[in-house]
Amino acid sequence: MKAAVLNEIPGELEITEVGIDKPGPREVLIQTAAAGLCHSDLHFMEGKYPYMTPAVLGHESAGVVEAVGSDVTCFVVTARTASRVACLCARTKI
Repeated sequence: MKAAVLNEIPGELEITEVGIDKPGPREVLIQTAAAGLCHSDLHFMEGKYPYMTPAVLGHESAGVVEAVGSDVTCFVVTARTASRVACLCARTKI
């Protein structure tokens, strides 16, 4: 799968192939059709938000569910979906 990867800070994004594991029990794998970068991604690239590298940036996307984990009940393979930034705690149910 291709991704926008930040390899150093400050730095530019590089579109590279990345390996993707099968989703864990509470994860969903989405084949991304479109993705956007926002201003917070620029802050990571500039070093204003310290972060470990390499890092895959971009958190606003749309695509099709490709696989679901064994505990996921609210998504099905082939469903169209969109993603957004969400800070979830360990008690959140999928």
